[in-house]
Amino acid sequence: MQALQAAPGHDWAAVTVAAAALGAAFAALAATPPVLTMDDARSLVERLAAAAGRGEFPDYASAEQLAMAIVVLRAHGGRPTQSAAVTELFDSLKDDDRFDAQRFRRLLEEAGR
Repeated sequence: MQALQAAPGHDWAAVTVAAAALGAAFAALAATPPVLTMDDARSLVERLAAAAGRGEFPDYASAEQLAMAIVVLRAHGGRPTQSAAVTELFDSLKDDDRFDAQRFRRLLEEAGR
C-alpha cells in the first residue's frame, strides 16, 4: 500500500508495479481469509496506535485510512465504535488542509485504549 501511495510521484510504471503487487496481496488474502479474534483486534488497535505515535502514518491520506481501520477493529474487538475519542479523531480529519499529524497521533492513542 505504501509503495502504491508513493508511486504517483515517480512514473506510471511504478504505479503499475505497485498496483499489481497490491492486487496479488489482496487475492492471496481473499483465498485464505485470516481468522481475527477479539484479542487479535484489540492487539492490532494498540499496535497501530503505537505505530502512529512513532510517526509511521505521517500524512492525511494514511491517517484517514488508519482512523477507519481503528473503528472496524474496535467493533471487532468488542469496543464501542462511538466514543468521545473516536469522534474527536474523525473531527481532526475534517479538513485535510488543516491536518495536524501530532494531534492526530495523540487522539489515535486515546482511541486505541
